[in-house]
Parts: sequence; structure tokens; C-alpha cells
Amino acid sequence: MTMLEHALEYARLGYTVVPMIPKTKRPSVKWRELKMKPMSIEDLTAHYTKRPNDNIAIIPASRGMMVVDADTYKGEGVKEDFAQICMDFGIDLSEAITVHSPKGGVHVWLGCNETLKSGQNLIADYIDILSDQYIMCPPSVLEDGKQYKWGAAGSIFDKPILTVADAKLVQLVKTAKPEPKEREVIDLDSFRLDAEPDGREKTMRNSVFKVGMEFARRYNAVPPEDLWFQMAWALYISQPNVRPRDGKTLEQDGRGETMMRAKIRSSQVEVQERLNKGQLDDPEFERIDLPDVDDDNPLPLEFWNDGEEQYPPFDFVEDTLTDGAMSVVYGDSNVGKTFWVFDLACHISLGMPWNGKEVEQGPVIYIAAEGGGSIKKRRQAFQQHHEIEDAMLAIVPVAVDLLDEAADVSRIIEACETAAEHYSKPIRMVVFDTLSRVMAGGNENSPEDMTAVISNIDKVRHATGAHTLIVHHSGKNAAQGARGHSSLRAATDTEIEIAKTGENFAVAKIRKQRDLEQVGDMGFRLEKMLVGVNKRGKELSSCVVLPVELDGSETKPLTPNEKRTFEIITGIFADETRVRQNRVLEFPGNVKITVSDACPKNDVRTWFLRDSGQAGQKNRTNDDFYEKDAETASRAFRRSLNSLKDKGKIIYDGQLVSLPGLRVS
Repeated sequence: MTMLEHALEYARLGYTVVPMIPKTKRPSVKWRELKMKPMSIEDLTAHYTKRPNDNIAIIPASRGMMVVDADTYKGEGVKEDFAQICMDFGIDLSEAITVHSPKGGVHVWLGCNETLKSGQNLIADYIDILSDQYIMCPPSVLEDGKQYKWGAAGSIFDKPILTVADAKLVQLVKTAKPEPKEREVIDLDSFRLDAEPDGREKTMRNSVFKVGMEFARRYNAVPPEDLWFQMAWALYISQPNVRPRDGKTLEQDGRGETMMRAKIRSSQVEVQERLNKGQLDDPEFERIDLPDVDDDNPLPLEFWNDGEEQYPPFDFVEDTLTDGAMSVVYGDSNVGKTFWVFDLACHISLGMPWNGKEVEQGPVIYIAAEGGGSIKKRRQAFQQHHEIEDAMLAIVPVAVDLLDEAADVSRIIEACETAAEHYSKPIRMVVFDTLSRVMAGGNENSPEDMTAVISNIDKVRHATGAHTLIVHHSGKNAAQGARGHSSLRAATDTEIEIAKTGENFAVAKIRKQRDLEQVGDMGFRLEKMLVGVNKRGKELSSCVVLPVELDGSETKPLTPNEKRTFEIITGIFADETRVRQNRVLEFPGNVKITVSDACPKNDVRTWFLRDSGQAGQKNRTNDDFYEKDAETASRAFRRSLNSLKDKGKIIYDGQLVSLPGLRVS
């Protein structure tokens, strides 16, 4: 049977199938999304037709199952513990469905009516429980050519699985916790070569930097973070003064992973600078043998024949944003960043085309850390303008703390899970607006503070599979990009600058794109909308984002005629004697805009012609009215008025003229 035929057989029995990269234990799809929406028969057929050599895994909980995963090859003690557990809980291995792993471990497939939390070493050393995670299945094969095989009792296709005979096993798994470990409280101080901390922090710092320096020496490059982490961790736990002991898991060390990743990110700049300056032979850092990575977490390895089927991450916003990545949108205050990002988020939540680009629909979590009141008004304006009833967008209207390790990460992940269940779809994007408000008083220029925040955002990204977008501010010199430590830009996949080029006009410029080709600029303007009244009867307004076609004219300086026309208009509205009243401007397509004041076009035209010296002037030679010059001035006025409208300087419907008068953030 082919892999496709096997995958279809698992699916027909009700199991959620997870395709795996050939000869590995790594998914070739976003497997967490399959928990909510399993691949159909048609999806699996299409996938395995395209990738016929993919391995197969299943999610046990999808079929009311749990799997006891015993690494019996790790010693007689494990075998004895495993045998005793089976005996204690009435599991007859001669009757139970089992799978033998290529390394010699045993997977026992058992019926269970509850979805259990998967965990390692819950009931004994090297004996894990798998339920809501994936488990490899026959006939998958690994790089060494060895297969996953059914045990003596047969396969799930031959007989039903054995139901857990003793409910106490389920209760034990639900209540069991890894043995608590004695931990030191360690300050995450800046990575400094002259620092002399004691104990684990010094050992971790040295492990990270030794690996980075040796890798740079050998390969003339800074190692990728995940590879750097694996090698540094292997070196770190090999030291005699380190807890946990060699062989323990990352989960059991808890804080250690966060600490090391923060030190890796803060040391990336230092290693790169030394590489650039040719300072890699510093005697302070002796040559070391780069450690091997964990056998249970092998490095990705793509062979030539596999590579043609490997594609960059999916751009769920065409040519702009990719699945599971991190982006930063930055700009000066009052340039329309939040309006632009919120408009993007709304389009993603609806699956609506955006700026002429295709958009894959998915739920969006918008963390309005600067306050949710204005966001709610913007939501009303968008809903009103686009005439929509509902969208897959949930707002968190409070500030969150992403600086401290144990801050609000779990709460954010929980909120994402709640929203995903509500919408029955995995979260597509999480927006943090703004970075300064989620840093909880941290220093944007501190490498430790910035890397801690990035690490926590990464945790949200990895736990949810969502794209994370950060709204941020420019530095004092906008040309130098977003403010703060350089580790932010280093970790960013897509970087977009919002720059104001007119009174009510701005341009979004993509400044960095890791996995996609860099596309052209996107112009937009803001249009004011009345969204309601408050208790005092005062009108409440907000704005919607309208795309603007860029032809280069938007950034050109005003012509003399345009400048004269604009000065006349602003002069008219500066007149305090004018009667202020609401007026409705009507545009093609039944588009209506309410403005607080407007004036007839002819009033502006009168002043323009008067200033041009053409209206009513007589020719000096024949006393005849000089109509030719008057008509020339009128044409110049019409061109100026339309050009000012296109540049976003005025609002003009063909009859009435008004000023935008908007202050945006």
C-alpha cells in the first residue's frame, strides 16, 4: 500500500491525520490547525498526490484515545517500570494494539473517553502520555531506513483498540506532575563579556558565546537561533554545576529555555560585529568542539528531491504577510498607523481583498494596549462604511505585560484559544498596539528588555501558530527605522514604515521582507465618518482608510496655482464670522461624508480669479473684456482644485469644498 492509501485508511477510521516530512518526525503542515479542522479525504488525497513520500502521524484525542509512549530502549529500569504499569492497570500487552518505534520503544494505543494533556515523564521516567499531541504511525520510516511497525496483537485495521480497564490510570495521568525541582532565582542581566556572575548564569552565558564564536569561525556566519539554542543547550547541560542533570527535558528546566534564548538574541549582535571586524580568534574564547544536537530533536535536513516541494511560508496577505511570522509597523505619531493596521486586521478577519491583494480569512486578536475606546469607534466606522454585519475580530481593550517571563503570556494564549473556539478557526494574526505599552515600563534600548519581550511574543506566536504584528514608533531619525534596540529589527520578518506625505495622505513602505519579494508602496488617506453621539449630544467621529493609487504626484510640492487655491480655501475657513454647520458631501457611488463646514466652489473661484487679476478686468487697448485670460484662469482653478483633492489636501464633491481637519494617531 502507498502512503496515500494508509493515510486514507486512518482518516476513514476517524483519526486526524498529520502528514510528516519524509524520513523525519517533523510535520509538513501546520498540525495545530488540524485539531480544529482535520484534513478531509479530498485534502489528504491532494496532499499525498503532491507529496507521496510524506510520513504519517495521527492525533490520538481525535478518536478518543491515549497513547502510552515507553522509551524501553533506555534501560532495564524503564522496561520494568513499563511492565509494572501495564500490570497495575490491567493492560494486557498480548491483546493491546502496540507500535514499535525504530529505536526500540513501545507505543500502547488505548481507548479513553477524555482528552488528556500530553506530558513527559508523568507516571515514570521515560514513559510519556500522548493524547492532544501527534504520534508517529506505521508505515512511517526514518532516515536510517527503520520503520514504525505494528506489534504482535495486530493493527487498528484488524481489531478494535483496548479500552483502559482501570479509570485510576486516567486519573493518575490527569493529576500527575513532573517532580518539582529546586531552582535558583537568577537575574537576566545584560550579556557583557566583563560580567562575572556566578553559577548557572555564567555557565549559560559562556556556553552561548562559545558556540556562537566557534560557529562563526568555522562557517563565516552567525548560526540560526534554533540551531544555536540546540548546540548551546547541549554544551550547557554537560557542565557539572548545572541543573537539570544531563538527560532531563527542557520543560523540566522551565525558565532555562527563556534565559538562554534571551542571551542568544542579545549576543547575536556581538558575534556579528566580531565577525565583521575579523576578531574571531580572540584568545578569551578557546576553540571548542561544537556539540551534537539532541537525537530526539534532529536538525531539519532537506535533500535535493525533497527541496522542490518546499515552499516559503504562505503569504495570507498576498506579497505582504506570511503565516506564523512577526512584523513591525512603525512611524511618527499621528501618521495613521493604528488606522492602517486596524483596516488591515479587519480585511483579514473578513477575507476581503486589501489594496488589490488577495487575503486568506482568519480570526484576528487586536490587543489595544493604549485603550480600547478609540478602537471601538474605528470598528463602528469600518462596519458602517463597508456595510458589514460581523467579522472574526476580537479586541483586548487593556494593556498587557510582555516584559516579565511570567507576565501575561499565558493569558494572551488563553484568549487566543478562546477566540479560536468561538470562531471555530485557528487565530490568523495577533496585533500588539503599541510596543511601548506592552513593555510594561521596560527600556526599548536595553537588549535584555527588548529580547525578553521578543521572546514572549515568540511564545505567543509558536503556541498559536498566528502571525504577530507590532505597532511601534519611529526614532528621532525616521530614516533609521523603528526606535529601540537592534534586536527587534533582527527578529522581524516584515517591517513596514508609515510616512505622512500630505495633510491627510500617507504611504506605507515595506522596508524589510525576509521570505517574500519586496513590493511597491501603498498609498492611503483617511476619511472622517460620524459614528454616533454621546450623552451630551456631541457628535462622535472616527475615520476609515481609503486606498490611493500612487503615481508619484502625491509627494510633489504644490504648484503656484495649487498653493494659491489652498491658501484661499484655508483663509475662508479661518474666518471666525462664518456660520458653522454640518453639511453632507455626496460623491459618486452613493458615498456621503458629513463635514462640520463647507463652502461653495464658486466662492473659492471668485477669490482665485480676483487674485489672478482677470475677473472684470478690461483690456488696456480696446476696453473690451479680456475673456481669453479669464477662461485660462478658470481652467487653472479647476485643475488646482482637483489636484488638491487627489493629494488629500481638501474634500471636494464637485460643488462643495471642505478641509479634512483630522488629527489621527
